[in-house]
Amino acid sequence: MRSTLLVLAVLLACAACKHHDAAAPAASDSSTSSTTASSSSSSSGESIGVPECDDYLSAYRDCLASKVPEASRAELNEALEQSVATWRSAAASPEGKAGLAVACTQAREAAKPGVSAYGCSL
Repeated sequence: MRSTLLVLAVLLACAACKHHDAAAPAASDSSTSSTTASSSSSSSGESIGVPECDDYLSAYRDCLASKVPEASRAELNEALEQSVATWRSAAASPEGKAGLAVACTQAREAAKPGVSAYGCSL
């Protein structure tokens, strides 16, 4: 279970890194898109119940909504929501919930280089 969470965290970070080169010119655009509300799925307001995860998700979603170009936003949001679904499943058990604090902290650290290209800091 723990290795699965780590793999998902790395995949999420890689998805953010994947768009680094393509979005670099747009990273200087600090304007907020009028479509920020559409960048989050219906589950975006729900928490995992683990502070490290909830804080990371809030910061990542804010980055997606305010800094990531719309062309890249959907794919990154989809990867994020896949991780969220996995984290919610893990949070259903005490053992899974205990491991999520570490997994979400690692996911946040892994995602930092990718989102910095958009002018975000996690």
